[in-house]
Order: sequence, then structure tokens, then C-alpha cells
Amino acid sequence: MIKKERGITLIALVITIIVMLILVIVTINVAVNGNLFKNAKEASAEMQKQADREELYIAIAAAYNEKTGLVDFDRLKQELGDRWEADGDSLPCVFTKIETGNSFVVYEDGTISDAENTKTDFDVQLTILEKLENSTRVKLTADTSKLVSKEEMYNKLNQLLGIEGENIPSSQTVTTIYTMLKSTEKSYDDVKSELSTTYNKENPTDDELILMVIYGENYSNYTLADVVGSVDYEATNKSINVYKEDGTEVSYSNLEWDGNDAIFTVTEYGNLTVKVDFDGKKAVGHIRVSHVDPVGDFTYEYDEEHKTAMISGLSETGLAKLQNGPIELPIPETVIHDDEEYRVIGIKPGAFSHQSNLIITSLPDGITSIGANAFYGCTNLALTSLPDSITSIGENAFEGCTNLALEELPDSVESIGRYAFYGCTSLALSELPDNVTSIGTFAFSGCNNITLTSLPDNLTTIEPHTFVGCINMALTELPDGITEIQDYAFSGCWNLDLTELPEGLTRIGSNAFSDCYSLSLTELPDNLTYIGPSAFAGCRSLALTELPEGIKIIYAHAFNGCTNINITTLNLSTINLYGFRGCTGLTQLEINSSVASIGDNAFEGAGLTKLEITANSISIGKDAFKNSSLTDIYFPNISSQPSSGLNTNWKRDCNATIHWGEPMP
Repeated sequence: MIKKERGITLIALVITIIVMLILVIVTINVAVNGNLFKNAKEASAEMQKQADREELYIAIAAAYNEKTGLVDFDRLKQELGDRWEADGDSLPCVFTKIETGNSFVVYEDGTISDAENTKTDFDVQLTILEKLENSTRVKLTADTSKLVSKEEMYNKLNQLLGIEGENIPSSQTVTTIYTMLKSTEKSYDDVKSELSTTYNKENPTDDELILMVIYGENYSNYTLADVVGSVDYEATNKSINVYKEDGTEVSYSNLEWDGNDAIFTVTEYGNLTVKVDFDGKKAVGHIRVSHVDPVGDFTYEYDEEHKTAMISGLSETGLAKLQNGPIELPIPETVIHDDEEYRVIGIKPGAFSHQSNLIITSLPDGITSIGANAFYGCTNLALTSLPDSITSIGENAFEGCTNLALEELPDSVESIGRYAFYGCTSLALSELPDNVTSIGTFAFSGCNNITLTSLPDNLTTIEPHTFVGCINMALTELPDGITEIQDYAFSGCWNLDLTELPEGLTRIGSNAFSDCYSLSLTELPDNLTYIGPSAFAGCRSLALTELPEGIKIIYAHAFNGCTNINITTLNLSTINLYGFRGCTGLTQLEINSSVASIGDNAFEGAGLTKLEITANSISIGKDAFKNSSLTDIYFPNISSQPSSGLNTNWKRDCNATIHWGEPMP
């Protein structure tokens, strides 16, 4: 019984083994026929490739330059170490993981793609042509100037080889080409090695070898285009992606293509990266778009923290309106941006420069600044007032605005820039705000209708040319704090009627008051030490009877044509040429011993009848007293005419009697 049971057990065991073997065979067959092993292998390979890709991405991130938006090639190689091999010396190029053999193309913007799926016959260089003015419109172009078509390549090869009408394929015929050029017999490997060494290029492609033959050391400037015929390559499938610095994709609109050139409108601002795909050929460019947003007739720059906006110019809509002639474009107090309201607080520099058809009759309350050149040359600008909120008016802000008829400036204004109102012939200001602390050079030059009678007390200097030609300005006084009146400050201010100058004044520049016909000063401040050339030239109402002791030099033309001055004594060192020419009010003058020099024509046409010169020695230039009314000249301390110092023509056209060694009675 026991033997029988053991027999049954043995049979059962054998059957079980047979069944198991059958199942294994079936399983193996199913696995093989169902590609399970293959799929598992492929899955493993893909996992490895993904791991290699991730490793490459980590290295790219470390080598990425945030400022340029480009990957540093050398830094990338350093990060990858000897685990990876690069097939070039710059991006884009193929990086291969040595251990696994996985290859990827890395582009200069940091994007990567599988090497076997990427066309690398040439790289399109993306150039940012321009950011269209006063807009978020951007124009890009794909520069194909360094592409060489195969037709062109053949022509150049044929020229080198003296062959006509033959096409040489771009395969390993480089050996034949090189051999024919060099008249030597070399193998392909020998030629490749020689060229690689000569041009420091590892593993060049056949196309690169041919370019080396054709262009020599400049071969790297050219890329062989995979097109036959013209190198004016135009892609069939074109796409654009725009990204912010943080990698976030930016939307755009109104895309227009002109060949490979693209014009589109972006919706973000700042530093943006533009990636372009031309038939699978990658390109990258970087642009800077100002933070402006067209709304209505104008463009704006926004301060999102304070919810304020500055007008930066005219939008495309506004520009289009001006094409048909002068038109009024009202400036709003607020503007909607991203569904939020922003207060308009200023006009940016150059915002409306040279827009001669622009008519603006008022600026909204809240405007605090008008930038440099903001309305330069806007000849139809018709403002009659400015908002009370304005604190500064920039350089050239209203220059050439001939119809600007402001009658006053708001009390809030603190500074007026250079040339701010230059040539504003309709400007009708009668006073300036007390808060003004600075007025720039030429600020009101040529404003012949302003009628100012005083200037702000906070001024300390009158800058050069500030009020040149303001013929109707009728100042009667200057602020006490003025210490300097610079060159041409009031030149040509015919109606200037100052009766005195500030006591602290130390310097009057050249031509500072020239041709101020109504200037009737009778004295100058005691602290004055400098009167520049032509400072009072043509001031026919000037009625000085003496000069401050600090004045030691009369510069050229300083009082030329001052017909009403009647100075009787001069304590100076030098009287330069034409210093008192035409001063017909001078009658009797004593020039003290300190005077060492009298320049040419110094007293030409003067009204002097008697003159005493008490110096022991003196230099007198030619025509010093020409056509004057002198009858007698006395030299009490010089006994006879000196042998030197007197120009031969010192008293030409002067009928005066010379009294050597005699004092004036």
C-alpha cells in the first residue's frame, strides 16, 4: 500500500514538472512574441536617456547667464566634466554622454533636443532689428548672410579647380578636391586629420571640410545651407515663442511675416527672450521692451507700486490722427491699465518732440513734471496755463513752441531747465513763482513778449543767455541774493529798467547787459570785482559817475556806446581797447597813477575835453583818443614825451594839446 502511494506520488511529481516546463516554454514564447523583453530594454534605455537629459539640464542651469540670457559654453563643459564629449567649440553643438552614448543638441539659449532628430545643417542667426518707436511692436529678422548654398559652393570649387559646369557632391570627395589643389596624393583620413589640425577642429563633418578647403581660416564664418540655388532662404514652417527672464512664456499678437522677418506685439515688458523655429532650425534673440502700454492716443510708463503713469509718447492711433493735419488730443487725468486706474503724473522726456500738428490746450491736474524736450518744436501747442501740481519743467521742454501763450506759471514750480521756453515768442508771463530756485541757461531766450518786473527771491545766479532778447521784460529790481550775472544774461532786453543792483553782486559777465537801452543805473555795488567785455555795451541810458574800487580792469568794449555815463576819476590798472568808445557823456577825466595801460581806441569818439594822466609811465595804444572832443591832455609826472610806450598813432585824429610835466588846472 505504501509502495503504491509512493508510485502515485512520483507520477504526480513528474506530471507537475512537465506542466511547469510547458508553462515556462509558453511564457517564454509569449514574452518573445509579445516583445516584452524588447519593451523592457527600450524602457530602460529611455529611462537612462531621460536621466542623461536631466543631468544635462542641471549643468545648463549652472552655466546659464541671467544677464545675457545665454549659456556659457566653457562653463557648461566644466560642469559636465569628462563624462560628456562636445563636438564643437561653441553653441549650438552636440553633447554626448560617453558612458551611454546618448547625444543631445544644446542651443545657446539653454534649450536642448535629441541630436538624431535635429537638423544641424545650419543655424539661423536671429537679429533684433528694432523696437518700433513708442510701441510694444518689435521687429526681428533672420540673418542668412553667412549661409552658402550648394550651388555657390560648387561655383567656388569649380573656380578653384578650373572646372566649368560640373557639380561636385558634398560627400567624401574632399580628398580629391584637396589633392587636386595641393597636387599630392593623400587619403581621406590624412586630409581630414591635416585640416582638423590646421583649423583646430575636432571631427569636422564633410561639409565643414569642404568649407575649410574653400574659405581656409575663415571657414567658420560660413555654414552650408541645405538648399539649392539662392541663399535667400525662407522657411516654410515658422514659429515664435517669447519668454520672460524667469522662463515664463509671454503671449504676443498681431504677428506679421515678411520673409523671415517678423513683426509682432508683445504683452510684457523688460528683458525678453525670443525663440524662433525655422523648419526645425532653432534661433534665439534677446530684446528689451520698455514698460509702455498704448492706451488711446498716448503711450504710458506705469509705476505699479504707486499706481501712477507717465505719458511717454503717442500711440499708433495718435500718430495716425496727426497725419491729417493739426488736431487736438486731450490728455486724460487717469488711465486704465490691467483693469486698474492709474493717475497720470508727468510727461516723459521727448514724449511729443517735433509733433508740430499736436494741439494741447490744457494739462490735467496731478501732473508734477514735464521732461526734457517733452514738447520741443510743438508749434501748435496752445496751453494758456499749467496745473498747480507741477514742480519742474525740464530742459528744452517747450523750446520752439511759438504758439505757447502761458500768462503765468503755477506757484508749485521750483526749477526751470535750460532752453525750457527758448524761442516761445507768444509766452506772456508777467511774473515767476517765488519757489523757483534755478533757471537754466537760455531758459527764456527770445521770449520777446514776457513782461517780468521782478525775479524770484531764491535765485543766486542769473545763468548765461537766460533772458537774451526779451525786449519787453521790464525788470526794476533783482533779488538781493544774486551774486553773479553771467554772460549775455540780459543782452538785448531793451526795456530793462533796473535802478540798482544787489549789494552782494561780485561779477557781471561779458555782454550781460549789452544793448539794454533803458538801463539807467547810477552806481554799481561796492563788492563788484569784475565787469566783462561788452558788459554794458550800448547801454545809452546808463548814468554812472564812478566805478567800485574793486574794478581794476576795463575789458574790451565794456562801456562802448554808453553815451550817458560821466565818470570823472579812474583808479585802474588797465583800460582795454574800445573800453569807453563813444562815451560822449564823459567831459573831464582824471586817470590816476595806477593806470599802466590804455588800449587801442579806448576813448575813441568820447566827449572828453580835458584829460589828466598822473602815471609816471604809461602804455597807450593806437587811436586811443581818435575823434574825441579832447582839447588838452596833461601828463603832470612825465616831463617829456617818452621814447617808448606810446604807439606812433596814439593821438591820431585827436587835436588835443599835450602838456608834458603840467597838471590839469
